[in-house]
Amino acid sequence: MMNKNVKVILSLAFFVILLLGGIAAFNFYVDPMCYYHCQSVEVQHPTQNVYYEATQLIAAHPEAEVLILGSSRGQTTPGNWVENHIGMKTLNLSKGGAGILLKLALLRTAQEYKLPLKKIIWIADYFEVAGDVTDVKVRQTPVLRKHLVKELPEEAGIKNRLEFLQRLIDHTSFEASLAQIKSLSTTFEVPQSGVNIDSNACASPDFKGKTPVDVLSKEIDISYSTFGLMLRSKMNDSYMADLKKEIQMLGQSGIEVLILIPPFHPKFMARLAKDAPESLERHKQWLDQLNSLQSDRIHVSSFWDRIPGDDGGPSFWDDGAHPTCKSMMIMLDKAL
Repeated sequence: MMNKNVKVILSLAFFVILLLGGIAAFNFYVDPMCYYHCQSVEVQHPTQNVYYEATQLIAAHPEAEVLILGSSRGQTTPGNWVENHIGMKTLNLSKGGAGILLKLALLRTAQEYKLPLKKIIWIADYFEVAGDVTDVKVRQTPVLRKHLVKELPEEAGIKNRLEFLQRLIDHTSFEASLAQIKSLSTTFEVPQSGVNIDSNACASPDFKGKTPVDVLSKEIDISYSTFGLMLRSKMNDSYMADLKKEIQMLGQSGIEVLILIPPFHPKFMARLAKDAPESLERHKQWLDQLNSLQSDRIHVSSFWDRIPGDDGGPSFWDDGAHPTCKSMMIMLDKAL
């Protein structure tokens, strides 16, 4: 009886190993996130990695003079409106989850491709310089990682290799591989944040936003559960130093930098002040450090306290963390 049980267990173990091996081989071959085969930027290469897509945009637009760098909070910025507003070719490279390391990597990618940069619009977020966790898409994407040798030296060893292997059998990688296979039947186009936003509609007095009035409160609560935690983290002095150094270098090289600091919804901030009052002092220190960068070439425009005219409604807010295109245009119009 025991021998039979052992055989069943061994057979099951062999099946699991075989299954995992098959999944790993499939994910490695398809490489939907461009972790394994994408050693350079190929503009027409389909991918499920939105960070790799940002490098494709840079390579596809060698004439770009202005880069907008932000997280998901910058994705409602209409790049075409900025372009018309200042008369310079503009790329909005804002990506959900973008932190300091992605922004640094994208800047250095633009420099690698010798873009004729004249202005950087840096949409600042406290959480980009908070905590000590780096995004796996930054660590594992070769075309990004190569620009962060100084910032990620400790992750070049066994930890990075183990994570490399883990991603091969991760269920999200498998799902991405399936999505990649499905996408091969369609024409690939590199998406750009904000390019399809109707800036005329956003500027209209009748603009109502996309979130229904009766749903906004719920959306504020949902966004608070995610962004509220990030805003409570302690500031990472190393990340802050990296940010200040990079922006100062841009200014010294003759590139104008606009640091735009958007707020969160008033109800979001009121709740944060009640739940974690100690975080407000950290935010003040962050704002002070950003303001210290002000110079002839570096301009800091803070709306941390409030967007002019903000009524807290859906024409100004998609949820508690994301200003609408109308809000972004109001802030940039004053800042630019």
